Amino acid sequence: MISEMQTRFENVHTQFFEHLFMEYPSPGSNELRFCGFLKPGMSTGEISAITFQSIRAIEAARLRLRKKIGVEQGADLATFLQKF
Repeated sequence: MISEMQTRFENVHTQFFEHLFMEYPSPGSNELRFCGFLKPGMSTGEISAITFQSIRAIEAARLRLRKKIGVEQGADLATFLQKF
């Protein structure tokens, strides 16, 4: 299911991952996939249901990603990702 979603996402947002990787080369594949869930505005609960991870794990992943790419605590991560 996730690979099908990734394929559809890449068809719609053709250069999202390329642009993101050019700006922030350090995210790993799981973090890039997580960005793919956040860009269309998926909630923590929706990501949790799709990835079969706990909400707490998704919140921790969101915090790690935020720190890694330098998004401030009060800023909306999904809004930040819209520029890519």
